Amino acid sequence: GSWTGSISLPAIFQRGEAVESGQIKPYGTIKNNATARKVSWRYAFMSPPPVGLLAYLCNATRCVGLSRASGSTEAFDGDNAYSNFTFAFVISGRGALTPGLQGQSGQVTMNYE
Repeated sequence: GSWTGSISLPAIFQRGEAVESGQIKPYGTIKNNATARKVSWRYAFMSPPPVGLLAYLCNATRCVGLSRASGSTEAFDGDNAYSNFTFAFVISGRGALTPGLQGQSGQVTMNYE
């Protein structure tokens, strides 16, 4: 099976400080013993992010670095399919980010067995 969830992403105003989204919760009826297979993601900001953006997709067990704004991974393979996800972002460096980077949306699709 599969489920898809989405969330509005937060704004980033400081370099060097991690910013985490709210939780993206599983949608639909998923058995307790269902196992994650492939997870796809997509995230977007209102403007192009500055150089040095580090992005992560996390569940309760692990965080995976994302090399681009959309794609898929099998890094969560074997985890519980009924798992919340969050996006986390850090812009390398220190100090205020002016103007701030306004978050737009984040989406996760989980394929499971």
